Amino acid sequence: MIDFPLISVIVPTYNQEKYIRECLESIARQDYPNFEIIVVDDGSTDHTSFTVEKTFSSFKVPTKFFRQPNQGAHAAINQGVKLSNGEYIAILNSDDLFYPTRLSKMYSALANNQQRFAFSKVRHIDDYGNTHQFQDQYLRTLENASQFPTINFEFLRTNIAVSTGNFLFHRSLYEEIGPFRSFVTCHDWDYVLRVLIIEEPLFVDEILLDYRIHSEGTLQKNLDKVNEEVEQIMLTYFDHLPEATNKQAPGPKQWGVYWNYFSTNFLDRIRKSPQVDEKIRRIEKETESVYETEESRGIKEEFLNYIGAPKPIELDLVNVPLETPKVDLTHPKGQFRMLIILPWMVMGGAERFILNIMDQLSQTGWSFTIITTAPAENVWKSKFLTRTSDIYELPDFLPINEYPRFLKFLIELRQIDLIFLQGTLEGYRLLPYLRILFPNIPIVDYLHFVIPEWMDGGYPRLSLTYRDCLDMTIASCEQVRKWMIEQGDNEERIKVCTINPDHNFWHPDEARKRQVRKLFNIGVDKTVILYAARLEHQKQPDVMIETLKKLSEKGHDFSAFIAGDGSLFHQLKSIVKESNLEQKIYLFGAVDPDKMRDLYISSDVFFLPSQNEGIALTIYEAMACGLPIVGADVGGQAELVTTECGFLLPPQSKEDLVSSYAEILSTLIQSPSLRQEMGVASRQRILSSFSIHKMKSCINEALQEVLQQKMNTRGERAILSRNELAKREARYVVEFLYAMSEIQRTQKMYHDLTDSYQKLSSSYQELSEKYFELLQPKPARYWFYLWIRQLLLPLYGRWKRGKTYFVLSHIKEWIKSKAVGEK
Repeated sequence: MIDFPLISVIVPTYNQEKYIRECLESIARQDYPNFEIIVVDDGSTDHTSFTVEKTFSSFKVPTKFFRQPNQGAHAAINQGVKLSNGEYIAILNSDDLFYPTRLSKMYSALANNQQRFAFSKVRHIDDYGNTHQFQDQYLRTLENASQFPTINFEFLRTNIAVSTGNFLFHRSLYEEIGPFRSFVTCHDWDYVLRVLIIEEPLFVDEILLDYRIHSEGTLQKNLDKVNEEVEQIMLTYFDHLPEATNKQAPGPKQWGVYWNYFSTNFLDRIRKSPQVDEKIRRIEKETESVYETEESRGIKEEFLNYIGAPKPIELDLVNVPLETPKVDLTHPKGQFRMLIILPWMVMGGAERFILNIMDQLSQTGWSFTIITTAPAENVWKSKFLTRTSDIYELPDFLPINEYPRFLKFLIELRQIDLIFLQGTLEGYRLLPYLRILFPNIPIVDYLHFVIPEWMDGGYPRLSLTYRDCLDMTIASCEQVRKWMIEQGDNEERIKVCTINPDHNFWHPDEARKRQVRKLFNIGVDKTVILYAARLEHQKQPDVMIETLKKLSEKGHDFSAFIAGDGSLFHQLKSIVKESNLEQKIYLFGAVDPDKMRDLYISSDVFFLPSQNEGIALTIYEAMACGLPIVGADVGGQAELVTTECGFLLPPQSKEDLVSSYAEILSTLIQSPSLRQEMGVASRQRILSSFSIHKMKSCINEALQEVLQQKMNTRGERAILSRNELAKREARYVVEFLYAMSEIQRTQKMYHDLTDSYQKLSSSYQELSEKYFELLQPKPARYWFYLWIRQLLLPLYGRWKRGKTYFVLSHIKEWIKSKAVGEK
């Protein structure tokens, strides 16, 4: 004999005399053999209670009827659960209808899948029971939700369960989650999201409920509350997401790179709320958060306590204090300690390179201290903290005028053996100061590429300007080294160490490729093109998107993954939408390197049409993952990408680039064998000439060489000519004078604005007083005067130029003085 557990059907109602009889009869007709009906009247003022009692009188199933003061649907449901005895709880709103097989089919679905919460497909009906026009939109929503790995992703966009009347759940789940919360319109959506944190809601793909839409419905009467409540329930979901026991709950930790795609493309509605958007960003950032140690916090506090309260920065400086706290030496014996000076810790190839060399050099006895010099969000701080806890973001705790003193304090405290500089404008400007204070500590900088349009070369130009303070420069490729030598640097002090990838991490994986493509509903035979870069002009995303548009216009069947964030992201997203390419192009936003591997291994071609590069780290990684390269012949990229591995195009007009890139990609789309051949060659080139071990050896040998030179006092730094020194000092003077003029201009603007504000404030005060005076009660003679004035005004205006004007003016003033009391 089959055991059918008791199901308690709870019906919350309020002023639904029109529909509740039909609702209750739909429950009574269930083919499920063991259920009870509990109606909770939430303070109805019509004949709902009478209708319920009359209807119940003819029922043979167990029933309960409870009345309470009006408290809201959520309170009525919670009261119904208290009154119930069932192992399972079903809810039906009093204007909706069950299909006869609903309870039996919903229970069977839960039992067969060993789950505790289910909802079904519904039919939307109108006042008369006819299908409502909204049904088509609802079905489209369900169809769109099928593109996600689980239908429950849709709950972060819309409430596809529609109503509490669509719920069937086990009592143990209610006891674990707690009661329905006091939302007017979204208590149902809120409850599903709370379930989603714990386990997967089960969708029964069959219409088993009629949901009525009418003008007296709770949602229709409270539409003004929806957005506020949606914001609250989403904040609750993301608050609890980090502790979710449901491994399929939509979130960055659970879904990796797919979350990037989903969050970037499908959460526009909820991300309109600044609080929700900030919460999502924080969750994404903290997925792998590691926090700084008490030791580094203590060092900051010690220094700040020593210098006292921050003093205003003055440009008319006479004395810059350099006194620092007395240090207790902390250098571990047998270790080299490197001070790395960076601008920030954000997501980028240069930062990934630093992480790689920290990983490699730590194996040879190096430990690290990191300083950042530019204001930034530092979203990758957690990654650096897994390599060293000794990190100091200067803009976050120090005024600019204390940067030099803190550097001195930290270098002495940590007994720094070598200073390593990468891409920091402030760091280069501090070099003369550091060189004078610490003449025996070698200073090395690393250069990625030349930027002709910025400072006549970018950071390589700064390296040349300060080469008398540097013991060695390491370049990412021969092209950068040659540029430096052509500009006058000594070739003996410039080494080339390429930014090689970890080929053990970046490698092809066919099984994972199939898994990732399945998430996006992409077949294994479709060509996937990957573009990964910051969306800035240097990476030419405009050329990329125009090329993809041309491929689509040619009728090629392909998909494209675009990974990266930047100032051009929203513009690119609009172009994708306007060009109807949303089914072909997947936008991921910023992608963490650990998740980035999934995009490499699930792609077939790597496309990066940069305007300028040294050698892009993403090209190294793509080649290590066995992808052919389509990119730009700029910087040193031809040193890595040979004709066996891919195609590099020289700079040319945008139109010509788009046509040429489209032609190359067309060839690769149509020739899987060529893609395969080039991909194998790419991987082999990394293994044979650009392995992570070779990078480690190159960097380590360069650093040991410069350390040895210092120990033997044989290392000679470059000496600038008098003309070069004069140019550098002239630059300091120009920058200082420009800063002075800007400050003076800003101060004048501030004083002008202050004067304007005071004048406006005074005018406002006068107007306020006059307005207040007008609001005061007036005597009857005042209103009499205004009536006479309005009555005679047309005559006064007509006679204004006549001979009687003088007499009339005197009469008017006399009447005004008598009636109003003004002269």
